[in-house]
Amino acid sequence: MCAVFLHINLKAEIMQGYDMMKFALNHPWKFADGGLAFRAGFLQVCVVFCLEFANIFVLIKAKEIFDVIKDFIAFMVIADFDDILFTAMNQDKLAMLISGGQVSFDGFTVSLSELIKIETTSKDYSPSSSPQLSA
Repeated sequence: MCAVFLHINLKAEIMQGYDMMKFALNHPWKFADGGLAFRAGFLQVCVVFCLEFANIFVLIKAKEIFDVIKDFIAFMVIADFDDILFTAMNQDKLAMLISGGQVSFDGFTVSLSELIKIETTSKDYSPSSSPQLSA
């Protein structure tokens, strides 16, 4: 039950990683290095899967119910470590942008909705290239 519960709690983290990878692949012109953006999402998915496998391995090795519960709680803290760190860094400009939706940098306002706006393109056209019209 603990492994299933951890998997349900980590589903959102896995989907976030997949969404990051998909966004990086579909919007390469928004990044200085699209491969790095893709790898960030891929790393998130890999870490979550490794955490789940480690959880299952530790739970199988546990001999008493107290050990199962203790280890499960430890894995939940590890899984939520990024959220805990984000909460602690609430005065950082990037954290303020993510939590508040916009932030000002030297008089220039940046909006999160504009940064992560999903644009539909085809292979032949992206905002970084000129449209090719055919007769």
